[in-house]
This record gives sequence, C-alpha cells and structure tokens, in this order.
Amino acid sequence: MVWLLYEDSRRRPLQEVPPAMQMLDIILAPWLSTCVHIAAKRSFADIIESMDNHQASIEHISQEAKVHPVWTRAILQVLTKADIFAETEQHLFKNTPLSDCLRRDQPRTLKWQASALLCSRSLILLSQLDYYIDKVGVSLPQELWGKELYELFEQQEGNQSARLSSERVIVELGSRAEFDMMLESVGAVVDSAIAQSYQFKGTVCDLGGGRGSLLATVAHHHPDVKSVLFERQFTVEKLLSKQAEYPFSLVVGDFFQQVPHADIYILKQVLHNWPDNLCIEILKRCAEANPDAKVLVIEQVIRDSDNVVEIANLVMMIEQNGKERTLEEYKVIGKNAGFKQFQVYPTHAVSTIIEMTIDTL
Repeated sequence: MVWLLYEDSRRRPLQEVPPAMQMLDIILAPWLSTCVHIAAKRSFADIIESMDNHQASIEHISQEAKVHPVWTRAILQVLTKADIFAETEQHLFKNTPLSDCLRRDQPRTLKWQASALLCSRSLILLSQLDYYIDKVGVSLPQELWGKELYELFEQQEGNQSARLSSERVIVELGSRAEFDMMLESVGAVVDSAIAQSYQFKGTVCDLGGGRGSLLATVAHHHPDVKSVLFERQFTVEKLLSKQAEYPFSLVVGDFFQQVPHADIYILKQVLHNWPDNLCIEILKRCAEANPDAKVLVIEQVIRDSDNVVEIANLVMMIEQNGKERTLEEYKVIGKNAGFKQFQVYPTHAVSTIIEMTIDTL
C-alpha cells in the first residue's frame, strides 16, 4: 500500500502507520484506480516507452494520448506519488516496474485488466451495490439496464456504442474488445498450464470458449485431438469475419438448450458466470449429449488463503449474478446434475481442473 496523504508515512514501517491513515488510504483507493484506468486506456506507459530515451514530457504524452495537458499532469502527479511512473529533474516522465505492467508489449501485461475492470460500466455497477445488498440472486446489469452483461456487449453494432439511456453511455465502443483481451491475457499462461496438466483425447468441445485460445493451445500439445468451439452466433460471426484458419471447427449454439456430441467437454470459467441452478442445467446438457463424456470444469477455486479469488467472487456476483466457488460447492453442483465421479487436476496456474463423469463403476 502506498500512503498518498502523509509524506512522512512513506518512510515508516507499515506497523508504525496509524490505522486511521491506513484506512484513509483504502478509502481513497478508487481515485487512484481511476487514474490507473486512464493511464492504461490511453497508453501512457506505451507512449513513454516508445521514446528514444524512454522519457516523455507532459506535452508529448498529452498529445499522443489525446488527454488535455492539465488532466495529464494531474493524473501523472497522483500516479507518480504512488510510484506508478517517475518524474525526472527535467520534468520528464519515465516508467517504473509498476507502470511497466501497463505496457502492451509485456508478456503478462495488466493493461487490459485495468481497462476492462475499471471502466465506467463496472464502476457504475459497483456503486449500485448498496441498493441491492439486501438481496441475493439479483443480476445488477439486468436490474439497471434490462440486459445481461454479454447482451450489452452484443448490442454494439459497427462503430456505435451501446446507449442504455439518453444520459450516459454504459457500454463504450471497444469495451467488448478490451474484455476479450483481458481474458486472453490472463488465459495465455492458464491455457498452457491446462493443456499440460490433462491428457486430452478424442473429440474435445469447448463450450463458451471465446475466441478459441484454449483449443488452439490444446491442439498444439495434443495434435491428435479433434476440437470444436461451441459459441454464440455473435462470437462465431466475429471469428469467421477474420477468415483465419483455426485448429478447430466452429459450431453455433446455446449450451442451455443443446450441445454437440463430444468425448470431453470444457467449461473454462463458464460456471462462475451463473447461479447454481443454471450451472446444473449446463452440466445436464453435456450429460444428455453424451452420458459417457468427461466434463472438465476449469475455475479458480476458493481456498482459505486466496483473497484474490474472494475479490473475483465479488466481481462475478456484481457483474453477472455468478460467483466463485469452493471445490466442494462444484462437486455438489455436479452431483445435482447427475455426475457421480470427480477427479481433481491441479495446474501450475490459478485454475483447477475438476473432471466430472457419470460413470458409476
């Protein structure tokens, strides 16, 4: 934690900082996060890195980022105080290890997380939590705007933003692309860990697999596998429009209605999007399509010591009426869908593979 209000506190050990000062820093955290969001979305770190000496003036950053110089200076002053960027004696700004995390060219960049998780849509949903905190099972996007999150994304057409009221643009142009980039930037490491932690064979169907990054990785590690990406019409049309060659076939459908026959079904970060009753319905469709299939539920499992997943749980509850779960909770859902055998495969990433089968032998 960086203490923004009291200069002398930054030189003190944490245990010597008064609790009131620590709490005040937490209270002010959304303001700092908003500055991080602007810097990430407007590519401050990339602009600085592109200079020959990796240093840039307020004027240059402002011009390239299309941010007024007054706002550019104010935002950079906040971020510099927090050790996100540094200012030289010549009043030029350079990157720090923290701002390097926001650079597009970094293998584990957090640029897309900062852009997607701190956007106006997410912050509006978060600000409304107090009005719905006395209920559970409520979809905040549905309550506020009459549509679920993915429906809002699909409402975008061409170069238009999705306007949900005359006063405010909620789903900004490019927000779906940023959301997808966030998932893929996280998935790059996770996909490799999954492909190396499980022996894929036969026909593998990824249900709700996005743009197919996991299937592409599986095909690389298991070249004999036949892969199928099962997605909604909107996503499949986007993939087909690129006219690229994929190591998998594309099938349009709705996994609440019916899924194609396969030997292995992948549900990677799918069940955490939905409440328990709908998770059960998805699993039942897999069992109906092939009772002998193996269903791989791949999620971040809540453990006693993992507060990152606890925060992700809050995000899922707010944005999609879903939640992160413990291993036992996933097993209960599986049992309620008719599955009887469960095998857990840890990975070297944050995800855990839970193999579910109906086989009673």
